[in-house]
Amino acid sequence: PFCVASSPSLTYPFPFRILIFVGSIGSGINTASTFEASPLVIHSFTLSVFASIIAPFGGFFASGFKRAFKIKDFAETIPGHGGIADRMDCQIIMGVFVYVYRYTFFPAVTALTVPNLLSKIAFLPQEQQLELFETLRDALVARDLISR
Repeated sequence: PFCVASSPSLTYPFPFRILIFVGSIGSGINTASTFEASPLVIHSFTLSVFASIIAPFGGFFASGFKRAFKIKDFAETIPGHGGIADRMDCQIIMGVFVYVYRYTFFPAVTALTVPNLLSKIAFLPQEQQLELFETLRDALVARDLISR
């Protein structure tokens, strides 16, 4: 109902995306009690679900915005298709989501400095700190940087 009122040309791709999504979920269901997937598969699945279900609402919003102001296209850059904004409405929402997702689940890598390493080592249990010390000492002795 919402799709038809907002833009008739956007009604067909959306249900097909839903069918593809439901089919991909159904193909992954089995009788095993556990499900294992690599982080790459999990993150790819999350991004693709968002792209296929939520991102098209950028197009619905842009279409509603244009109808409210009684304009057909945002520009005439691409004849018959409107301007760049008409082609990028879904990508704008997807870009914001990917930015937030990246900085939420993949923290920025800090510089590899001695103070950063020492702060990380301080959180290790004592046994692992001693193991690290012995390994580092052996490596430095092997390179003739220190003597035993």
